Amino acid sequence: MKTAHQSRIVASVSEESNKRILHFLQSHPIGTLATVDPNGNPHAAVIYYFVDDNFNVTFTTKRETHKFDNLSHHNHAMLVAYEAASQTTAQITGIVTEIHDAQEADSAFRSMLAASMATSEAGLPPLTKLYAGRYVAMRLKPVQIRMAVFARSDPGGYDVYESIDFSG
Repeated sequence: MKTAHQSRIVASVSEESNKRILHFLQSHPIGTLATVDPNGNPHAAVIYYFVDDNFNVTFTTKRETHKFDNLSHHNHAMLVAYEAASQTTAQITGIVTEIHDAQEADSAFRSMLAASMATSEAGLPPLTKLYAGRYVAMRLKPVQIRMAVFARSDPGGYDVYESIDFSG
């Protein structure tokens, strides 16, 4: 039985490609979330995130941030992760909703904290230092994921993007 948080992959390069994309996203917990404000102006913010085995992304923000306000008006967003060493980029386009389940929200917050502790000398994530209202957990359900590895040794001759398309 499919839960509300699962997505069905409708098109993909291959199962191997899916595993490669999932591994990249799960091992790079920092990305840039792009949203649009009510006037159509773009906004981007760096966030810590967690990706489950169904490619759903969870993250935490605060209620008085630009990203939360933007998502309240228009819930489409894009998350981009990048690794400089391999020149790999992954772009997740999807629909963002608020997580109301207390246990799942707590898990999103703990994932953000763990990622910050593992990747930062400062320890606590920047979000904890903002006076921007109460915390809120969010879920980005993917519509499409595209990943490219630009540091491949053989230039050209292949489609640089590996893509996964999802249906609700």
